[in-house]
Amino acid sequence: MKLQVYEEISSAIRAEHSVEWLGKVAARYPKTILATLNSIGSQIRRRDTLRSLHTHRRPNVMMDYYKRYLASKQDKESKVLLSMAEEVSLAPTLLARIILEKHANESRDSSIKPQINSWIKNPASIPDTHLAEEVQHCTQNDPDFGPDAVEERRQIGNKYEAILKEKLDAHELCYLGEDAMRKLGYDKTPDAKMEVPFAVCGHIINWVESKALFGDPESHKQYLNDQYWAYLNRFGSGLVIYWFGFIDELDVHQDKGIMLRDTFPSSSEILTMPV
Repeated sequence: MKLQVYEEISSAIRAEHSVEWLGKVAARYPKTILATLNSIGSQIRRRDTLRSLHTHRRPNVMMDYYKRYLASKQDKESKVLLSMAEEVSLAPTLLARIILEKHANESRDSSIKPQINSWIKNPASIPDTHLAEEVQHCTQNDPDFGPDAVEERRQIGNKYEAILKEKLDAHELCYLGEDAMRKLGYDKTPDAKMEVPFAVCGHIINWVESKALFGDPESHKQYLNDQYWAYLNRFGSGLVIYWFGFIDELDVHQDKGIMLRDTFPSSSEILTMPV
């Protein structure tokens, strides 16, 4: 995908505020597959939310949210946090976390604070039944930060790592996986470290990294700094697969040893080394 098209799609996604945003954006960009649009949209929403989170976590703002929650509790209203999250443009799960933190502070029970993460994952375990119901409404209706959304992204990541291994096995390419590398003491572990390198279009591949997302400028830059350059320094040149596509202009480091693809190379592109 060209950078200009990505920027147009990003603007279109940000302009849509309804739950039907995916269908509306897809209608404008019919050549882009839904999985790619969904990945782009999810990354944009999470990134934009985290950038503005500090404004919601100011002490006076957090207290205001908590007071509004307490007022709704007295009136026995339900789902007020969900509507409040929409009103203040904050992910429901992150608002629920703020309320739980204030609840812990106000109760002055230090033993509560470590339980907040477990309460987010399992709201039914919250002793206050009204608060439990409110938190559950938030987590169940949060497509970006809710436990179900986090777990879905984890499963998608595992799915594409499994697809990568199937491709490597189908081409009879010898490799070490992350678990095997950790047992050998490696601190930086790509998804597959080749025991016998192979070549793709003249480029030697010593490792392969699977990313079940769209490669946009910000995420790619972060992965370069956190992972890819380290893999390159330790193991030599390698291949990154962004399964949901990437911006064409980001693939500029092939001469240094980092190749980008959105699919596993075909048999005609692969040249194996004699063992």
